[in-house]
Amino acid sequence: MLDYHIGIFSQLFDTWEKLPDSFKTEIFHFIRLEFTEILSQYYTHNQKFFNLDKINSFEEFWTDSPDLQKFNGLSKIRTSIALGVQAITLPVTTSLFGCEETQEKAEEFSQEVANYVTSDDVISTLSHKIGKPKKQETKAQFVARANAVFEEILMRKL
Repeated sequence: MLDYHIGIFSQLFDTWEKLPDSFKTEIFHFIRLEFTEILSQYYTHNQKFFNLDKINSFEEFWTDSPDLQKFNGLSKIRTSIALGVQAITLPVTTSLFGCEETQEKAEEFSQEVANYVTSDDVISTLSHKIGKPKKQETKAQFVARANAVFEEILMRKL
């Protein structure tokens, strides 16, 4: 099973390296937009005076928050990211994947990106780096700070 995952990530990184920088930038921007609402919900959750649930980090919010699951759900988030990545990379799919099975390979790549950016490793790293919203930090400031950290994580890992 581990060999399978290593192979998948190897394919993802190989394809990622072939992408023109402008497409990488557009993908990063799209993913940041997808996460903006989630980070905003996390901020709002932390600002509630009476929090009955014991969510202490973004990682716990990501996996355990009924608010997040009710509105988005992990599968919807992954699907949205995959579709966005596929739309962005559409102009270069033939040069990336060749003529045979272009659509299938483009879908696989897009799904791999979505799975990777929502993986436990990436979410855990993001959670540890952003912590909770700081005192006196507005929602806009928190989301901007968290998005900058998220982009830094993705740029380093991809």
